[in-house]
Amino acid sequence: MADQPDAPSADNPGASQPQPSAIQPCKKPNQSQKKNWLLTYCPAGTYITPEMLKEDGIDADECHSTSDRVMNFTYIHLVLKVRQTRIEKFMRKIKDSHGITQNEIFGYDSIASGSSTNKLAPSIQQHIVFQMLIKHYKEKSPSFKPNTNGEEIIKKGHLFHALGIPIERTVDLQFQNKRQLIVYAKSLEQKLEESKKQEAEMQTLATTYVNCAQERNALRVENANCTQERNALRVENAAMKRKISQLETLLQPPE
Repeated sequence: MADQPDAPSADNPGASQPQPSAIQPCKKPNQSQKKNWLLTYCPAGTYITPEMLKEDGIDADECHSTSDRVMNFTYIHLVLKVRQTRIEKFMRKIKDSHGITQNEIFGYDSIASGSSTNKLAPSIQQHIVFQMLIKHYKEKSPSFKPNTNGEEIIKKGHLFHALGIPIERTVDLQFQNKRQLIVYAKSLEQKLEESKKQEAEMQTLATTYVNCAQERNALRVENANCTQERNALRVENAAMKRKISQLETLLQPPE
């Protein structure tokens, strides 16, 4: 019989040890972290706010909400990425503190996100939350409540670009991202071209006005000359009449 390997002991530390099994239990893949989150919940009109998120240690620079008669729709953009479990924990907390309850719409998760890099992942713009926000913004619905960096305005992010909102100078350039600056630069180029076109049109109109004024002055001079010539002809005609009258007098036979 072949010798069996010695069991390890204090006297024989170099003895071979049994190898662990090659089959390991499968681990669940970690949830990816995201900044963009779409939430549906009740009751209607009671919105999740940046303050609620802040109280739970979540910083959001965008928090846009709207509602219909039974449901709230909120899009949040966070400063730091978090996993869905973190958002779920937040939703459980505000259920106890504010009575806010997750509520799914058929075909959509009550907590959802999208990916700008994974082409297989659904776009956030396809979610009902995003669609409702766009719809209510365009309809100027009173239920639509935007919030960007504490201001009641939309001035950056996915919703900003989806709505095609023009960038105004009220949004400081230092807070605009690369895409916003490119859009702003293009708008300046377009305004510059329009200004050049208007300036050319004004120059054409000014030249036309000057030419018309010169022609009008020339006509006035010509009219004055014609008036002088007409007056001279009147004087000459009167003199001729006098001469003719004198000749007729001389040619009359004596009585």
